[in-house]
Amino acid sequence: TWHLISMGNTPSTPGVMAIAVDRSNSQHVFAGRFDAGLWSSNDGGRTWSKTANIPGFITEIVQHPTQPNLLYVATMNDGAWRVELPS
Repeated sequence: TWHLISMGNTPSTPGVMAIAVDRSNSQHVFAGRFDAGLWSSNDGGRTWSKTANIPGFITEIVQHPTQPNLLYVATMNDGAWRVELPS
């Protein structure tokens, strides 16, 4: 069954372009939006907060396999980014 997860408290820009779920906590979700940076939710997508100011079109988000507080974010024209999350 599919359910819409609103990103109502994020900027008014085009939709989500990339998404990743924390391997150790399924309630922790990351989303990349076109020209709106990296966002995260700690409640399974009910509420969102900006995590990093990454420019451009985020195309992929990957969590490091052994360091859950480390993300790699790929963009279409602005390179790849390493994002260290607070512990």
